[in-house]
Amino acid sequence: MSKYDFFQMDAPTINTPGFKVRNSRSDIDSFHCMDTSFQLTYECCSGVSDADYMTFTILSPVQALYTSMPMDGYRAFNADRPLHHHDYYEFMFVLDGEITNRIEDKVYTYRAGTCCLMNRNVRHVEIFNGPAKIMFLGLTPRFFSELLSFYKTEHFNGELDSLNDVVLQFIEADMITPGKKEYLDFFPIFQNMSSITRLHELTDLLFRTSLNPTYGASYLVRGFICSLINYISTETNYHVTHLNLEAKDDFLLFSHISHLLEDTDGRITRQALTDICNYSGNHINRTVKKYSGMCLFDYSMTFCMKKAACLLVETDAPISEIMEQLNFNNSNHFYKIFKEHYQTTPLKYRKMFR
Repeated sequence: MSKYDFFQMDAPTINTPGFKVRNSRSDIDSFHCMDTSFQLTYECCSGVSDADYMTFTILSPVQALYTSMPMDGYRAFNADRPLHHHDYYEFMFVLDGEITNRIEDKVYTYRAGTCCLMNRNVRHVEIFNGPAKIMFLGLTPRFFSELLSFYKTEHFNGELDSLNDVVLQFIEADMITPGKKEYLDFFPIFQNMSSITRLHELTDLLFRTSLNPTYGASYLVRGFICSLINYISTETNYHVTHLNLEAKDDFLLFSHISHLLEDTDGRITRQALTDICNYSGNHINRTVKKYSGMCLFDYSMTFCMKKAACLLVETDAPISEIMEQLNFNNSNHFYKIFKEHYQTTPLKYRKMFR
């Protein structure tokens, strides 16, 4: 597989080696089927004007396909594009820009550095609203069965820890009890400034190996896929939210807000939240109030005071130093909020729990 073949995307049923799309012109649902163990789909949008282009590259063990279309053609194609589901599991890695992901009857924005994993029952479709680059990775149940068997029979004891990986547990549970509409959302922690760079590096290795395979490429591909799964599953890199289709539309937003407050000990500004989450400050405040019963400031302080209590018990740092670390300039304000949360002063709290 050393060069691309070209394919068309305007047929009622799309058939390429190892991949088929059934009912692609259905108003309700189309079904994507894959005969190979994995498939990479790289989609690149240069912009939204008629002069811009959408390009699609598909790589698998049996094919290397490429197509390109002007944005007016893509809009016409996408206007009739139904939601779809697969007979395989699909990762989506947003490498640049942002896209809208319609998941059943809910609409979410995914920005560069974020990812998701769909099981075989969730209907969805991605929509480009501007310049963006996305890598999709489709993996069959057979691939994961082989991967789990490999982990259980190989020699490195440390690899057995990966059996507790949130992704592998999610897949294994779905294979044992299929039929649920569930997916995983991956949101980089606030301190992880390299998520986009690392996703680029790992997907690039996977892409280049699949495009120009040499002896041992199958092993390398599995290794790079394992590295991707491990990277987004590691709690110091990403927050992972397990969602089902019964979740409320704004629950995922509340989850992201909570994770950001946890990462920053509650000391992140409302403007920073709006920039990261891509929602207005008022909408963020309403969402927090709905799920926590508190305004954004009070909810933020629960994380801040939790950190303060932890530092009081686990360190010998002076209270003034703890205040400074948590960005408090007014000691009366700090003492007042701490007492509201723990019904005692910081000094008495330290003595009580040490």
